[in-house]
Formats: sequence, structure tokens, C-alpha cells
Amino acid sequence: QIPAKQMASVIATLLLVIRVLTWLSKSRYYLTVIVKMLTGAASLLMNADVAKDSSNSGQPPSSDSVKKGRKSLGKTGKPLGGQKGHEGATHLFEEDVTHREEVLEDIEKYRNNPLWIQVKETRRQILDIKLERVVIELVNREFRNTETGETVSGEFPDDANTNLQFGLTLRTFVVFMRDHEHIPYKRLTELIFGLFNLNIQESTLINIIKEAETSEVIRQFKEAAKTEIQESEVVCADESSVRVANPDPEKSGGKNSWSHFLVSKLFTLVTLSWSRGKEGADASGILEKFKGSWFMTAGRLISSTAASTASATPTY
Repeated sequence: QIPAKQMASVIATLLLVIRVLTWLSKSRYYLTVIVKMLTGAASLLMNADVAKDSSNSGQPPSSDSVKKGRKSLGKTGKPLGGQKGHEGATHLFEEDVTHREEVLEDIEKYRNNPLWIQVKETRRQILDIKLERVVIELVNREFRNTETGETVSGEFPDDANTNLQFGLTLRTFVVFMRDHEHIPYKRLTELIFGLFNLNIQESTLINIIKEAETSEVIRQFKEAAKTEIQESEVVCADESSVRVANPDPEKSGGKNSWSHFLVSKLFTLVTLSWSRGKEGADASGILEKFKGSWFMTAGRLISSTAASTASATPTY
């Protein structure tokens, strides 16, 4: 069987011969039809061995397969890993050692024996994490002066306003896994139970997320981000559709909305709106005081109130 590329080369040679014959022949009509047919066949054969993807066809990017890594350059005869003479990098020892263990059993037998002297000491460290469930009990005691009747007692902190409250570390873990890693609530409950042996309901996770969104720390961050973006000369904007829970409790399923991204040198602010385009970006309240230039990531200028020298296709 002749490979497609070789067959295409043969057809290309025949096309050249036929074009010469067409020029010399009086029956150019028939030869022109043959040339067109062979040209189409050559095009099909040339593209037969070319893999189709979103870059060379009308296929969507989601249909692209995972590209294979670079092929080996061949056997060099050298062993794997770092070569002799190459300056490597070694992890340094940690100074803050949590726990120290002696590898030699019955070390006191040799350490306190005058017949034995230490001649060498080597160390190795294991850096690990510890996942454990911690219960901190706060006790508030009240004392009364038997002579004056005066009483004194402490005050519970703000994050311990009920008999059992979830701590800051756990709540931070929930917010990070849900909002940053986009783990569904049900899977997040399973993850917390598997890691910490803590049975927590999905409704509790939702309340933790809502409390975090309205916290003072998040409010201060949003204000700082908005101020910095409003004072920037150039801000890049983008939007992406996202499926969110339906706001109508009587209706199940999700609803399409739009995430709007506002990017400056220091901050990336993400807001959610039911509208797309400039209308959705205006919902953040930043455009009202913004004096610079806005650009979509594709380079299309949304609005500009800055100097006329601003480029509509900025470089990144």
C-alpha cells in the first residue's frame, strides 16, 4: 500500500504534466475538468495524515485530545538523573523540629556507658502534615468577693457565641475548598468526614460560606480592590458563563449567569451578574468612578475616558 503523502506527490507530478498538455492541447475543457478532480484528490490525500483539532478544522476545543509529550531524542548512553559535574540542589534541614526520635534502639545503653564513645551523627528529616480533630473548650469562671459582693468573670470571644462553634481554621478550609477548588457541597461533607471524622451537614457549609461573604475581612478586601482598580490607568476585563443555583426556591436546577473579571496590576475582582457585557460589568459599581481605559481580553475597547493615545490592543 502506497502511503498517502507519496501518493500525493505522484498526483502533484501528474498535475504538472496535465497542465503542460492542457496548454498544448485544443481540448482544454476536458483536461481542465481532470485537473480539478485530481487537485481535489491531492488535497484530500495531503490532509489524510494530518490530525484534525480546533486549530485546523471547525471542531470545538473541547474535542481536542491530550497531546503526547515530546518524543525521546534517542539513547545517549548516559545514566538517568543528574550527570557528573552538574551542580544540584538539596533541600535544607528545617530548623523548627516538632518531634525528634532516635533511630538506634537502647541508645541510653551506649550513651551512658564509658566503654562506648560517639564517633558519628547523621540526621534525616521527614516533613509531613498532621490532620486531626481538635476540640477547644473555653471555661468562663465567675468569682464573688465575700466581703463586698463584687463579682468578676471573663468574656467569651466573638467566634464562640454558641455552645458549639466551628473554628476559624475549619471555616477557612470550607471556604477555600468550595469557592476556590469548586468542590460540591456533598463531596465536601464527605471530604471533611474522611479527613477529620467530623459529620457536618450541607446546610451548615452553606451558612459558613454566607458568613464569610459578609465578613468584615472580605468587605475590606473588596473595598481595597475596587479603589485600586478605579485608580488604575488600564484595566482588563473578561466574562465567562457560569451555572449557579436557581434563586427561586420553588424551582430546581441551575440558572445561567455571568462571572465578570476585573484585573489590575495588584487585584483580580470577580463579580456575578445575570447580565453579560458592559451591563454586567457596570453592576460592580466600579465604572461610575473609573477614569481609565477598559479592555476586553480579545483587545476590543469597552469604554475609554483616558487620553486618546490609549491603545485598543494592549500588550501583556
